[in-house]
Amino acid sequence: MEGQQPLKPCVHATKAIAVKTTVYEDQSINAVRPVSEFVKKNYAENLIQCTLDGALGNQKCGAKLIVGGVGHYPAAKILQTIIRVAAANGVSHLMIGKDGVMTTPAVSLAIRQYHADGGIILTSDSRSSVNTGNIGIKFNGYSGGPASKAVIEKVSKCTRQITHFFVCPEVRINLSSLSDHTVQVANVGAMRVEVFDSVVDYGKCMERLFDFWMLRPLFSGSITGTPVRLLVDCMNGASGPYAYGVFHDHLGVFTEDHRRYNPLSNKDASSAILSSTGVEYLLEELKRGVHDVGVTIDYDGTRATVVGSNGFVIPHTDSLAVFAYNVHLFPYFRQCGGVKGLARTVASPANVDRVAKKMKLPCYEVPGDFEHFEALMNAGLVSVCSEEDAGIICNIIREPDGIWAALCWLSVFSRTKRSIEQNVRDVWSTFGRHVFCRCNFEHCSAEAAKRLMGALLETVSSPKFKGKIFKKGDRKFVVSMADNFCYSSPADKTIYADQGIRIYFNDGSHLYFRMDMDSKSQQATVRIAINACIQDGKLHDKPTRELLEPLTELAMEIAKVKEFISQVCPAVSQ
Repeated sequence: MEGQQPLKPCVHATKAIAVKTTVYEDQSINAVRPVSEFVKKNYAENLIQCTLDGALGNQKCGAKLIVGGVGHYPAAKILQTIIRVAAANGVSHLMIGKDGVMTTPAVSLAIRQYHADGGIILTSDSRSSVNTGNIGIKFNGYSGGPASKAVIEKVSKCTRQITHFFVCPEVRINLSSLSDHTVQVANVGAMRVEVFDSVVDYGKCMERLFDFWMLRPLFSGSITGTPVRLLVDCMNGASGPYAYGVFHDHLGVFTEDHRRYNPLSNKDASSAILSSTGVEYLLEELKRGVHDVGVTIDYDGTRATVVGSNGFVIPHTDSLAVFAYNVHLFPYFRQCGGVKGLARTVASPANVDRVAKKMKLPCYEVPGDFEHFEALMNAGLVSVCSEEDAGIICNIIREPDGIWAALCWLSVFSRTKRSIEQNVRDVWSTFGRHVFCRCNFEHCSAEAAKRLMGALLETVSSPKFKGKIFKKGDRKFVVSMADNFCYSSPADKTIYADQGIRIYFNDGSHLYFRMDMDSKSQQATVRIAINACIQDGKLHDKPTRELLEPLTELAMEIAKVKEFISQVCPAVSQ
């Protein structure tokens, strides 16, 4: 444990046994399931065994893994199950964050920092309903990023074929304090279990990436005479200790300005976390006039929402564009010779493309799977990337990181001496305001969805479609490009065909259509991403929904949604 005092190891003697089990049909990694499923007999044991077999195969014997995640029920029980199953399978070393609570980016960092073979992360879903908490097991590979589609499929195959799992049923490790344990399995071998301070490690990493010496005076008031008051809300999730460690311990943000920073671990915590309305809470608190900036960081630490003192909520889709426009302000990129390149998913707004062009930076448009980002980062082609779900990923930590994003915003604020809102508006005035929403038509008839996509492909493939003019209200959209997206990876030249249908317009707006099949239900989801570029500054303050309405109507018209899937109401998200 880097920078931590060695601890006297505790030895646990035990033996491994094989337990017969039956298949659970719905199991998968990197997906969440209701808590009521996870507490069923052998449900967690099955999935953990299949994760080790599918993700690591023969390399599970002797493997080193990082383990941690959200702390709400039944995480504590699942963590002990991971330890018992890992010991029985010959894993040689587990490193677990104190109390088992680790943000997803903290696990990713630890995998890379300690050269682990991967990580097992307990995660949850922010879109769960208030009354039904959920939890899932996620696997990240040796580079720190999420498992590839191929690995996920290997694990899924194992879950459909499992007949038994291996476990050391008597082992229990105290995770409440920093400690070092040896689990001596008589018929397998020894496994080391380290309970380490991942909060300290994460804080040191952030200090290397940012100019903390410049940020500290913001909160002490030594420059202006009045401290900048930053309100940090972590909604009682795993991000609480990490945010407190960075913003309070390193930067001096007052304790009273940290809200809901203690992770909840009781049975009600999953609902408490998931029902928290972080943005609404910030807006109410900022109305009091005490704080200058507010930031809410979600339960697993992957995303942040930043709000200015006047209630200006920073649109997630602007983050990468603003960071790219101010990239010279970040010490990490200065030290490593500048940003190598940028990337975004095909469904996300193209504002970063315009910024990259002005900054003379390469910018890549990729399909939605993280493995494409990772290939670009591993090849040294990309330093920062973003997805339509509001995540910003840096090549140091191969997961979206809300605290990192918040520190980027504070760095821009500190360096430019302009408010966060002014920095966003600077980008809008130069590159246009880009607004985004996604319409998901779920539980569609597979046949109807296929007909819709087939007809749409025929439409956009017509030579007459390029240059076609559409009018919606006072907006005019001229098609500049349309295709069935075929991605050629600059990293390894692999071709990925049929990645969805793209339609770009002359004003910078674009549409993206994709169909996903559920092999179990034989139903389909049609996903439509709508990205409008608003050049007219007089319109920049209009509500997002109003700005998107003309392009949304056009998307439904071009895809003939009423004709093919009119009976399905879309789930809309921004």
